[in-house]
Amino acid sequence: MLALGDYAIAEPQADILYHGSRQAFEQLLTFEGATSVAANLQEANERLALRLARSSFRRIIWRVVQLKDAIEKFRDGPEGLEELVEALTAKFTPENAMLLREAITKQKSLQEVKSAADNYLKRRKNVAQWPNKQLEPELVRAIVDYRSRLHKEDDWLLSRTGMREVASDFNLIHDYASQTKDLDAQLEVYGSLFLTQSQSAEFKSKSDEEHKVYLESHAADKLEVLWYFVVSLCRLLQTKDYQLTPEEAYWLGVVDEVTGSDLQSDREMIEMILSTESATRKP
Repeated sequence: MLALGDYAIAEPQADILYHGSRQAFEQLLTFEGATSVAANLQEANERLALRLARSSFRRIIWRVVQLKDAIEKFRDGPEGLEELVEALTAKFTPENAMLLREAITKQKSLQEVKSAADNYLKRRKNVAQWPNKQLEPELVRAIVDYRSRLHKEDDWLLSRTGMREVASDFNLIHDYASQTKDLDAQLEVYGSLFLTQSQSAEFKSKSDEEHKVYLESHAADKLEVLWYFVVSLCRLLQTKDYQLTPEEAYWLGVVDEVTGSDLQSDREMIEMILSTESATRKP
C-alpha cells in the first residue's frame, strides 16, 4: 500500500517487497471453486494495477525527465519511448531490469490493440454519439477481430486463453477512456516537460487560452504511450514477488523520496520548477 500513498518515503536501508494479490484457503477447493478464485484474483490484480498506475504515473514523469539524453529523443516523438525505457533500466539490477523490458514489449502490444480498435470503430457511423450499451459490444468485436488476425497462425481460441486476453484488452481500453479527464489534467500540468526546446519557446509565446490546444498537438501522444508503459509495468508487478532496493523503488515510481540519498525528491523538483517559473515570469 506504500505506493498508493500521496507521498511515499522509503528509508535507505529498507528492503521493499512488491507482490500481487493473494488469498489463502483452509478448505479444499473444487475445480469450479478454484476457477472462480483465479478469476477473482485476476480481477483484483487488474484493479490494483490500474490504481498503482494512476499513483505512479506522475512519479514516472519526474523520473524520466532526469534521463538527459534519452528524454530529449523522447521529446522529439513517442517513438523514442523504447530508448527512454532502456536508459531507465540502467538504474536496476539485471533481474529487475527485465521487468522494464517486458513492460515495453507489452506496451507495444497494448498500443497496437488500441489503434486497431480505434480504426475498427472509425468505420462505424456516428460512433461518438453511441450509448455505452451499443459501443461496448462493438469494442469487444473490434478486439476479437484484432486478436483473431494476430493469432491467425496459432491454435488460438476464445474458449482457452483468448477470452482472458480480450477481457484484459477491453478493460484497459475502457479504463483509458474513463481516465481521459485525468490525463487531460496531467497534460496541463506536465505536458510542457515533453516539449522540445523549440516547441517550448513557441509554447511560452502562446496565450493561456492557446496552451491547451498546443499541448494536445505536441505532447499528448507522448503522454499516452508513457501511460500505456506504466500500466504494463504495474500489471507485471502483480504477477510475482519483486525485491526492490529503495533506489529501484524510486526509479520505478513506487516511492517519491529516499531519505538521506542524493536522489532528487518529487518535492524538491516541484519547488525547483516553481522557483524557476517565478524567476522568469514577466513583471
